[in-house]
Amino acid sequence: MTRISLLQISFVRTSLLSKLSLSFLLLLVWVGCGGSSVSNTVGSEENISSSGELNVQIETDHTTVSPGETIDLAVTFDSPVNTQIRIAWLNVTGYGKLANKNTLPKVSWTAPKELNSLESIEVVHVIVTGVKRAVSEDGLDARTQILTETKTILLTVTGL
Repeated sequence: MTRISLLQISFVRTSLLSKLSLSFLLLLVWVGCGGSSVSNTVGSEENISSSGELNVQIETDHTTVSPGETIDLAVTFDSPVNTQIRIAWLNVTGYGKLANKNTLPKVSWTAPKELNSLESIEVVHVIVTGVKRAVSEDGLDARTQILTETKTILLTVTGL
């Protein structure tokens, strides 16, 4: 007969306990990670939409200007209820100059005083972003909806 030492029996028991412990731990992790509930919307869920819900429009008297001339640009939009609105005007080509307050609904733009050609085209964007935070009636669920819309206007500076 073969004699099994106490050390070997102890090792087999420890190995068996380790395997059982590891199996139990994996089972707990598997059960605990059962997925998320469809109705659980608490957290940083964000819906980004550019579906035209803001109906952004740029208004100005004219889009053809002389060198050095200043014109007013205005943005109009529909503001959904309980929505914080942010406006950003962006002078893409940078020939002319937007007023310093480029976060207002109305800004002025000044054409360059000198041209390097017969005419230059200035590209100006306005980006209107609405952030709407909705909380459920029970106060437990919250959603953030981001609405954004960009409009572009071309301004022509002519030397004639």
